[in-house]
Amino acid sequence: MPAPSPGDPSYLAFLSAVVDGAARPLVVMAADGVITWASAGIEDVGGYPPAQIVGTNVLELVHPDDVARLFDTYDYMSSNPRGTYLPSTFRFRHADGTYRPFEVTTRDLRDDPLVGGLVVTMADVSDRALLDEVLESVASGTPLAATLGAIVALLDTQLGERAALVAEPGPDGFAVAVSDDVPLALRGDVPIGIDDEPASPWDAAARSRRPVVLEGLGTLDAGWREPAAAGGFAALWIWPVEHPATGALAACITVWSRRAGPPSPGRRLALQRAVRLVRLALERHAYDAMLLHAARHDPLTGAANRTRFFEELRRIVVDGRRPGPAQPGVHRTDGDAAREAGIEPSSTRAAVLYLDLDGFKAVNDRRGHRVGDLVLQVVTRRIAAQVRPDDLVARFGGDEFAVLCGDLEDKGEAGVIADRLIEAVSRPILVEGDEVAVGASIGIAFVDGRIDDAAPAVLPPTVDALMEAADRALYEVKSAGKGAWRVAAVEA
Repeated sequence: MPAPSPGDPSYLAFLSAVVDGAARPLVVMAADGVITWASAGIEDVGGYPPAQIVGTNVLELVHPDDVARLFDTYDYMSSNPRGTYLPSTFRFRHADGTYRPFEVTTRDLRDDPLVGGLVVTMADVSDRALLDEVLESVASGTPLAATLGAIVALLDTQLGERAALVAEPGPDGFAVAVSDDVPLALRGDVPIGIDDEPASPWDAAARSRRPVVLEGLGTLDAGWREPAAAGGFAALWIWPVEHPATGALAACITVWSRRAGPPSPGRRLALQRAVRLVRLALERHAYDAMLLHAARHDPLTGAANRTRFFEELRRIVVDGRRPGPAQPGVHRTDGDAAREAGIEPSSTRAAVLYLDLDGFKAVNDRRGHRVGDLVLQVVTRRIAAQVRPDDLVARFGGDEFAVLCGDLEDKGEAGVIADRLIEAVSRPILVEGDEVAVGASIGIAFVDGRIDDAAPAVLPPTVDALMEAADRALYEVKSAGKGAWRVAAVEA
């Protein structure tokens, strides 16, 4: 049906049905969902000329996963006619074939003879949906790289340009770059940091901690200018991001624009918002890392705790096994199921060194827990200094420690490490001007259950059997006079 004209008596009523005025795209739908009229603005947001969309049933445009909710909305409108309904969000198919979220506000004018339908205003809320995705990612602790990818997707939508988020690789695995749409050669580094390389805009942003805007590419080094020009880019905008916890440079947001000139005020606002979102994501990531560290480390000494030690031990015991040739599909497992599955012994040489301090209780009783805590901290540092970089040092509580040694050259290497540990721990410790002496006794158990390489191969023992064997060996050392180490056979 044609739209009411300004001369019609209900024209003002018709306009009043348009939420936010006539600037938003508008369609009129009959009771059966067929679009009977559309404003010119529908082409701007949906890509369809009004003449093309009129006569189409809305069910042909709505996302299949949203159809049931749309029917629920229609049912409600049928029970509550002549109303103005709160905005709802549905995904509609754009003319380019993609589905985009639209906020829909409806006024029921089916009884109006000049309208005869539902007056629907629509607003593309793609950026709002992407923002919700970013905030949900941050709130739920989604992996950092995925959250950063969502921020870049939001920025791409808001700017209408291609953005990349680049960062100096760090120990926490912070992504080097997040954007498939920007060629690798144009993502930049943070910072370049090579003296004989020409200064780059990323260097300037890294040093000043302020945005760098190149309205044209004429001053850009040819190594950047040429691939940028080949990609059709005409300007470069860089926004640095400082880490919220340390204040150090964490990343740079890089935007290659196809239009020469600076970013508009709206685009600057979007970039500033993106910086805040990245900082928020980094803050959540740091908080999660802190909680994870606290859950897996001893708060007094900083060594791994029992939880982390047993995680790593189970990984070695389970993942070090391989299915036997008769049963290639057997899953790696632990305990009696491995025996039934015919699991062969692991080729990985690994050992548990279970360590108990000699004389520590006397130090604690005479000097108090404060001195005892200092001694434990010193002992932990000494143990860590004597093992190999990839060995795991854990404190089980009290004066009990354990070291997980993997990839040993031979079984004798575990004894060499144990000798070093006993010597290091037994050196006097200076505490508040006085020397304190403790010693160490160690029980050793090998993951493959053999005391030496010449012994017959047996099934890898369970984690419990390993620890029980190491504990037996430690008890035998303590009973025999302390200050030594012993290897125990594992009773798998």
